[in-house]
Amino acid sequence: MERIGVLWQAGTINPAQEHFMSNLIRQKLFVAIDNEMQSPVHNGPRIILFLAEHEQHEISLLFYNLIARKEGLEVIYLGSGVPMNDLQLIHQLRPADMFMTSFISAIEKEDLEILLLRYQELFPDVPFWISGYQVKENNPALPEGFAVIPHIKAFKEAVRLLKYSE
Repeated sequence: MERIGVLWQAGTINPAQEHFMSNLIRQKLFVAIDNEMQSPVHNGPRIILFLAEHEQHEISLLFYNLIARKEGLEVIYLGSGVPMNDLQLIHQLRPADMFMTSFISAIEKEDLEILLLRYQELFPDVPFWISGYQVKENNPALPEGFAVIPHIKAFKEAVRLLKYSE
């Protein structure tokens, strides 16, 4: 995806081609996730994956979804543009052991920090993993219980550690 972004920024591909390639990747991920859902054995903690209200770029979150399922976690995938009230409701119905979200769309550092603090206020006892371009670029101050997941490999390792700490 980073390579596609670079090609788009360099003018090597146009936005339509970028959308086409992104959707091909999304389709492949949906198939792989569906295959993982055929064997609903969950021996790990429950993770809720979501994107904030302003965020629509879900490909990395779909990767995290697939990896978490492969590792045996119980995954609740809410997708993009999730309002805080909806996140609270889901957590009340099916409490999370962990939250994961990503920030790709432009957001000011201060706004990102305020959003993270709001999540921490709403879910003070639940760890939060965050990732994405805006986290890397803005390097926000993190509330207690928050950790940056810089790439997929780090996510795999964090999931394995989470499973064995249960």
